[in-house]
Amino acid sequence: MYTTDLNNKLYMFLKHTISFNTEHNKYIFFDKWANEIDKSYFDEKISEIKQLFHKQLKHGRNNETVLNDLVEMTGNTVNWLSETEIHKVSYIDSLALKNKSMDTIPPEQKIVSEFFIDYTEEEMLEYENRFLALNDDLDYFYTLTRYIKELNNYQKPTDLEKVQLMYCLELYKEAVYEIHGYLYQWQMDLPTTDLSKIDFEIADRVINNLKCNTSLQKIDLAHLFRFLKESKIFFFDENDPYRNARLMNQFIEDNFNYRDKKGEIVEIKNINKQFSIINDRENKKNYVSFLTRLIKNITHYRDNTKV
Repeated sequence: MYTTDLNNKLYMFLKHTISFNTEHNKYIFFDKWANEIDKSYFDEKISEIKQLFHKQLKHGRNNETVLNDLVEMTGNTVNWLSETEIHKVSYIDSLALKNKSMDTIPPEQKIVSEFFIDYTEEEMLEYENRFLALNDDLDYFYTLTRYIKELNNYQKPTDLEKVQLMYCLELYKEAVYEIHGYLYQWQMDLPTTDLSKIDFEIADRVINNLKCNTSLQKIDLAHLFRFLKESKIFFFDENDPYRNARLMNQFIEDNFNYRDKKGEIVEIKNINKQFSIINDRENKKNYVSFLTRLIKNITHYRDNTKV
């Protein structure tokens, strides 16, 4: 029972479906309108698969065999995603999509083509605050800026739909990689793990809540990571700056807490807005001020370090 439920859930996730609705001229991904899918959708899918996997480990049989099959299954999809250029417009154009009717009305597209008239890719990066007033998903903004030239400033409404689908595919790819990595790690650890001593609910909660605290305020933490990112001391994808920025933001939110104005340690939410504030020309003086303080602290530490 547990094995069947897990296999079915994972199989349906790996067998992603893309279709098109001619009535509204919109793409459909996993039987949902593409422009209503965001990272939280895939986080929920990952959580569902992990929960079924935990039930399999706790109550199922032949865990080693089942796990080997799961790793192979996800590995095949990882290989396909690595070899297929799903991030290119040409991939979307090559799809032979079936028309699919939907019972629901698609959500209104907050970002309209007029937003991009006469904007170059470089100029778009100066308009993050304007974008955030319409849509708080800055990850989507990075995807939009990446294709603005290739898709002629999104003057056709269908071009915006196309880039939304590519954004869904990017999020999907990262979700598949995460699931595969999680299962692969279990494949390595299973032979030496006593499953009877693991409370999966508590273990997951501890892992999810295990974060590094910082004495910096939220804006200064953004300043620090901007420096680390732009100096290429830290990076996730050195060939794709937009994907690198998105993964960096996710990493910060997943792994750090900050000190708020009351002096309390709180979790980070929507670090995107802090980076947007930094990129505002008027606030770059604050960034330079932070770098000056950082240099002063590093210099003081260097001068007081015994050799």
